[in-house]
Amino acid sequence: LKRFNYDFIHYESPDERGIDVAFLYDKDKFIVSEHENIAVRLPRGDKTRDILLVKGKFKGDNQNFYFFVNHWSSRREGAHITEKKRIEAAETLRYQVDKVIKNDENARIVILGDFNDYPDSPSLTNYLDAKPQTPIDSNQLFNMAYKLHETGKGSYNYRGDWVMMDQIIISGNLLENNN
Repeated sequence: LKRFNYDFIHYESPDERGIDVAFLYDKDKFIVSEHENIAVRLPRGDKTRDILLVKGKFKGDNQNFYFFVNHWSSRREGAHITEKKRIEAAETLRYQVDKVIKNDENARIVILGDFNDYPDSPSLTNYLDAKPQTPIDSNQLFNMAYKLHETGKGSYNYRGDWVMMDQIIISGNLLENNN
């Protein structure tokens, strides 16, 4: 990869297993203007991965893009027991998305990562409010993985079954005007 002009953004998260998220990008195509690490506060002093927010513009484009990179709490202690952690991450992310939209009504938002939940899980449908159908509103969130999930496709094979844990969610304005 040395022949490419890649760079990355990374922060250390407080995750107990040392898992972090990072943003890899081509400096010849994308110009970063801001980035921040967003803490997900869990009850009882539990620690998890932070959410990474990267703001920038693609060269030749005047619109701001906001990338939210995620890796939500795993299900290894049981999906039901750990669901509250993923809901807390979804609520934190939703708050940040709303804050971005309030400050930039034309924000192009891309949310991606390993959510450790399915596209139809409450954390994504109810708390993050990521829709399975094409959004009506330009600031509504659309889960691009939903239809693939419904047809049994997945991003991860767990004990012989394909599951859709890795997803890309976008703001509706990325579907308008042939963007």
